[in-house]
Amino acid sequence: MTWSFATLSSDILAYASTVYENSLIELAIFVALASAWFFCRHMVLGWYARRLRKSLSLVLGGWGTRGKSGTERLKAGLMNAVGPSIVSKTTGCEAMFLIGTPFGGLTEMFLFRPYDKATIWEQFNLLRISIRLKTRVFLWECMGLNPDYVRVLQQDWMRDDIATITNTYPDHEDIQGPAGRNIPEVMCEFIPNNSRLLTTEEEMLPILHEGAAKHQAQMRTVGWKEAGLVHKDLLDRFPYEEHPYNIALVTAMGDELGLEPDFCVREMSDRVVADLGVLKTYPRSQIEGRTLEFVMGMSANERFGAMGNWDRMGFADHDLATDPEVFVSTVVNNRADRVPRSRVFARMLVHDLAADQHVLIGSNVEGLIGFIHEEWDAFAANLSLFTEGDDPEKKLEELARKQRIAVTEDSLAGLLGAMLAPQSDKLSAADAAAAASSGRLPEALAEAGIEHAADILAHYDAMAKTAQDYFELKRAVAAGGDTGALDAQMRNLLGAAFKAKLVPIYDVYTKGEAIIRLIAQKTPPGLVNRIMGMQNIKGTGLDWVYRWQAWETVAAACEKMRADEPAEIERGYRVLAGFQEFGILSDHEVRASVAAARQHLNALPNISAVQLDALEARLREQIQAQDTSGTSAATDSGDEAGRAGKMIDGLVTFAEGFIDPSDAVRRRNHSDKIYKALIAEQISLQRAAAELKEITARQKGGWLAKSVKAKLRLAA
Repeated sequence: MTWSFATLSSDILAYASTVYENSLIELAIFVALASAWFFCRHMVLGWYARRLRKSLSLVLGGWGTRGKSGTERLKAGLMNAVGPSIVSKTTGCEAMFLIGTPFGGLTEMFLFRPYDKATIWEQFNLLRISIRLKTRVFLWECMGLNPDYVRVLQQDWMRDDIATITNTYPDHEDIQGPAGRNIPEVMCEFIPNNSRLLTTEEEMLPILHEGAAKHQAQMRTVGWKEAGLVHKDLLDRFPYEEHPYNIALVTAMGDELGLEPDFCVREMSDRVVADLGVLKTYPRSQIEGRTLEFVMGMSANERFGAMGNWDRMGFADHDLATDPEVFVSTVVNNRADRVPRSRVFARMLVHDLAADQHVLIGSNVEGLIGFIHEEWDAFAANLSLFTEGDDPEKKLEELARKQRIAVTEDSLAGLLGAMLAPQSDKLSAADAAAAASSGRLPEALAEAGIEHAADILAHYDAMAKTAQDYFELKRAVAAGGDTGALDAQMRNLLGAAFKAKLVPIYDVYTKGEAIIRLIAQKTPPGLVNRIMGMQNIKGTGLDWVYRWQAWETVAAACEKMRADEPAEIERGYRVLAGFQEFGILSDHEVRASVAAARQHLNALPNISAVQLDALEARLREQIQAQDTSGTSAATDSGDEAGRAGKMIDGLVTFAEGFIDPSDAVRRRNHSDKIYKALIAEQISLQRAAAELKEITARQKGGWLAKSVKAKLRLAA
C-alpha cells in the first residue's frame, strides 16, 4: 500500500510539473477533479451565502433602469433613522456601500472592484463583511444584468423581505433585450418569492403583475398621485434635486414597515448620503480672495440633460451687465472612448453656453480642442451682421453679450467695482472707475494697498481691451461701409474672445487639487466663480468631485464650530479632528472656525488650545501633501517642452502597463486588510473610507507617473 501510494504521488507530481503527451485517462481524471472542485466550491459558497442571509433581521433590495441608486440611498437614510446597524450596497457613479452604526450616522465606503469589473461574488463578499460587522439590516442594489445572475442573487441568496423596482425603461438591450418588453421580463427575476414588491413602473406594469403572481409575491404600485403629494417644500428639504417618485416609493416602503409618511420624508431628507453624481450645488469656498462654487452636473452626458441643468441652476440668467460679481466657468471632463459625446459638447460650448472660462480636463483633450475649433470655424463662417431683417448693431451687441464682453462703459465700471467690493473701504468703486478713465488705475491700486492688485489689473485690462475693440467695431457698423470687412472684423473679435476662454489640462492624471488651484488662480479676485461640471465623472473628473465632496463635509463641520452652543462646537470639532482629506478648499474656513472656537475655550471642557493647535497643524500638513504646485496642470502640448513631457509620460505609462498586474494584487490585498481592520475595530470608519478611496483612485491609472513626479520634486 505504501509503495502504491508513493507511486501515485510521484505520478501526480510528474503530471503537474512536466510537459509530455498525456493519456486520455489522465486527462479525464484531471477534468473530473477540476469540475468536482468547481461545482463543490460553488455549492459550499451558495450554502454559506444562504446561511449568512439567515443571520440578517431585514433585507431590502432594489433594482430598476433609472433612479435605483438614489432610491437605495433614500432607503439607507430612512433605516438609519430607525436605529439598527445597517449596510447598504449601491453602485451609482462608483461602487459604494454605506455603513450605519446603531443610532449613529452613515459613512460612505468604496467597494473595491479590481479594474472596476463587477461580479456577483462581490455581493457574497460584502454579505460576509456585513455579518462580521454585526449588521442587522442589509440593503442592496442589484447590479446583475444576466437573468441567471439575477436569479442567483435574489431567489437563492438574498430572498428580500421587501424589494423595489423603480422603472423598466429600455437599457442594456444587448443583454436584456432586444424588445422593450424583454426588460421587465428580466426584472421579474428580481421579484422575491412569497414576499412583497413595490414599484413606480407604469407602462410595463402588467408584466410585473404577471411576475408577482408567478412568484406569489404581494405587489404594491406607487404612481403619479403619490408622487404628486410630495410637496415642493418637502422636495426643498433634500440637499439635491431628488425625484418625487423615488421619495414616494421609499415612503411606501416605510409604510410597509409601519412608519409614518411624515417621519419617512423628514428622516430621508436629513440623513440621505447623496451619490456624487446628483445635481447639486456645493458650498462656496474662499481661496486667496476668490470664491469658488461648484454645481455638479456631470451625470448629464447628452445635450438635453446638460442644457436642462444649465437652465435649472441659473447659469443661463447670468449677464455681465446685471451681475458683474459672477464669473461663469465650465469644467468639461472629456473621455477618449466617447468621441460622439465629445463632438456634442464641443458644439454646446460654441453654440449654447455663455461663459467666461471653459476648463477642459480628462483624456484626449487635444481631440476635444480640435472639435471645438472645427465647430467654431463652422459657426463663424455662417455669422453675418447684415442678414435681411436684422439690425446690425443689435445683433453685434447680442453676440458680444453671449461672449461675456462688456458692451457699455458702465459694465466695465461694474466689473471693476465687483472685484474691489471686498476692499471697498480702501478704494471705492467710483474712485476706481475715475482712476481707470484717467489711466491712473495702477497707481490708485498701489496707493490704496489693494491686495491682489496685479491680478485685478490684468483681468480689467484684458476686458477693457476687448471692450474697446467692440466699441470701435460698433461705431464702424453704425457708420456703414464694406459689410464683408465688417463681418470679418466681427468674426475676429468674437473668435479671439471665445478662444481665450479655453483652459486645456492635457495631463489625464492631473489631480483634483491641482485643478482647483489652477481655477482659483484664473478667477479674478473678489468675484464668485460659479462652475458647472459637465459631460461625465470618470477619470480626471472623479478626483475633482472627490475634493468638493470632502469640502462639503468640512463646511458642515465648520458651521457647527461657529455656533454658540458648546455641544455643537464639540460635534464640529470631532468631525474635523478625525478628517483625512483637507485641501485648499478647506483652508480659509477651517482657520476661521478654529479662531472662532478659541473665543469659547472657557465653555469647552473637552477641547483645549493644544487640540486646536494640533488641528491647524494637521490642516497644514494635509494641504501641503495635496499641493501639486511643483507641476504644471495646464501645458502647451505644441511646444518643445510639452512634447518632451508627453514623451516621458508616454514611456512611464507604457512601463506602468507591465507593472500594474502585480500592483493590482497588492491593491486587492490592501483592501482586504482594510476590511479586516474595520471588522476588528482597529481602524476608524473615516480612515477606512479615505484608504479605500486612495486604492480605488490608484487603480484608475497614473500611479507610477505620480510616484515618479513626487520623487523628482523631492530630488529638486
